[in-house]
Amino acid sequence: MFKFNVALVVAAVLMMMMYITSVSAQQSNAVGILAEKKQNLASLDNAIASTKDLIQGAVEFGAHELQASYVKQKKEQLVELSELRNVLQYEVDFLSKQVPTSSRQNGMVINSVNTPTTKEEKAAKQVAEELKLKQEAEAKALAEKQAAEKKAKEAEAKQKGEQEAAAKLKAEKEAAEKKAQELAAQNRKSEFTIEAACDNSYSLYINGGKVISGDSWGSKQKTKVTLTNGDLISVRAFDMDGLGGLLVNIYNDKGQQFNTGSSTWNCKVGDLSVSGDEFLSWPVGVKAPHSDNYGVTKQSGSHWIWTKSQQKGYITCAQRIKF
Repeated sequence: MFKFNVALVVAAVLMMMMYITSVSAQQSNAVGILAEKKQNLASLDNAIASTKDLIQGAVEFGAHELQASYVKQKKEQLVELSELRNVLQYEVDFLSKQVPTSSRQNGMVINSVNTPTTKEEKAAKQVAEELKLKQEAEAKALAEKQAAEKKAKEAEAKQKGEQEAAAKLKAEKEAAEKKAQELAAQNRKSEFTIEAACDNSYSLYINGGKVISGDSWGSKQKTKVTLTNGDLISVRAFDMDGLGGLLVNIYNDKGQQFNTGSSTWNCKVGDLSVSGDEFLSWPVGVKAPHSDNYGVTKQSGSHWIWTKSQQKGYITCAQRIKF
């Protein structure tokens, strides 16, 4: 009968146990390394995503020299991270093939444990973590800068809007005041004295209505009227023979004067009816040679006028008074 050698059996059992222990340790170590590398890969993925967000945010915020330099720097970092990720992905794929899919091998449970990594892996992990912290700080700084610039632009727009509104309000106020002044000027009234004489006869009209007339060149006519600013004064004068002349003084107690000679009167040959401003295209009346005022009050600069041609017969002179 075959006899067992106890020593050999014990030795065989011990060798089998050492083999199983070695395999389990190798598998456990591989699982730990794979888990570590997957963790590093996830960190790199986060770093890459953050870098892409920073680039996109900078591009959307606006293009200028400072941001262009920032975007270029981030793109260079993105290239480096992508290359590092490709290397790490290759290692993960390789280790995944070495680790069995079942967590139980040879009747023993294999737990994923953290095992020491190589210096390169530790350095890569540290770089990824530092880069993540740096990018988070940069993202925060960029967000704060964008918020500050947005706030500044909003404040500037608000200030500009307020200035434009104030300018518009001022312009509207000035326009309203100007219109009110114009309306007030249009309705401004004052009492005036009118004195007139003519060689040989005349009729004086205010806005087309006859007010005073005379047919003796050696005498004057006088009346008081209330005039409104902008009233039209016209005179139809007639010279029978010799040199014609017209003398009109219109004045008030405020020192306002609208006299022939001292103010602009436009004159034209003919017995004309004046209703608008057509007289403004007529020639200006010229000084006549008459020297005697025939009782008409002398006013500063006032003198007799007629047409330049000294035409006999009818002439018409007109002026729109402004006061």
